[in-house]
This record gives sequence, C-alpha cells and structure tokens, in this order.
Amino acid sequence: EMLAHAEKAGCQTVLLGFPANFYPQSAEAVLAKTRELCAATSLAVVIYPSPHFNLERLHPSGYPLEILGSIAEIDNVVAIKAGELALFAECASRMGDQVLVNCPVERYLPNLVPNYKQQWMGAGCYEVFQSPEQPYLVEYFKLLREGKFKPAMEIYWKLAPARQIFEQQFNATVMSGTYNWT
Repeated sequence: EMLAHAEKAGCQTVLLGFPANFYPQSAEAVLAKTRELCAATSLAVVIYPSPHFNLERLHPSGYPLEILGSIAEIDNVVAIKAGELALFAECASRMGDQVLVNCPVERYLPNLVPNYKQQWMGAGCYEVFQSPEQPYLVEYFKLLREGKFKPAMEIYWKLAPARQIFEQQFNATVMSGTYNWT
C-alpha cells in the first residue's frame, strides 16, 4: 500500500527497509520479502541493509550478505545504501558492478569517492551541514567526484565543528533505532 501511495504521490525511488515486527527466520525469507515488495512497484528501489532491522541473527553485519547477488538481479533494484564501512565494502564487492553502492556518511567520502567511485550520497541529515544558500555538502561531493581533493577537503575541515556536535548527539541514539531528527 505504501509503495502504491508513493507511486501516486509522484515518487521515483524508494528506500526499502523493514518494520520492527518483521522477523524472518532465514536469509531466504528476507530475499522473498524483498522480491515481493520490489514486484509490487515500478519505482526504482534502493536497498537498505541496516542493523536497525534486527537481522543480526542471520549475519553479524545486520543483513544476510549471501542474498546480495540475488537482490542485485531484481530488475528495479538500482542501488544500495550501506552506512557502515565493512558493509559498504561487502556490498561494493558483491554487487557494485550491478547497482550503485552508496554510503551516506559524509566523513567517509574522501576515501569512498576516489577509491570506490561512489556516485551519490543519501539519505542523511544533511541539513546539519548546509542550507540552500550554502550547499556545502553538495559542493564537497561535487569536488570529490571531479577529483579536486584539496578544495573538497577544505570544505570537509570547515564542517568539522558541525560534524563533531552532530555525531555526539546522533550516534548516541541512532543504533537504538530512534533517529533524532524526527
């Protein structure tokens, strides 16, 4: 129903996660539910393998890695959002030649953009770091994509005080599944 609503509302892409009461007993059950949801929409789908979905019993990363290849073969899966570096590396290795692999954490971009060719960043609390009048992260990401490391890092270091305050507050609550921006 939510996917149909998103289509009606004019969305083009959806970030696919699972509700807290989703309790699959196997990786195959996660794959089956993912396929079912993807088949229910014509929207482009971004997979979100997050530790917030209580899947650690299937793999220590919080997501069953053995299904990533099968998920990448689903026609409307176009990308994956992985916020933890080892999970990002697993996703890039297992499916990076089929879908766009993204890490939303802006502090990791000086490594991920040049070395993994990350092409997009999201979703995240980026309003903490920029405004429409001062789009710092947009410029930072653009400079990294253009190979202009030094000016990109000037922006990175300019944002360090905001990053420190944000991460102190955000990191204290995010792993409990409660995002502080709501």
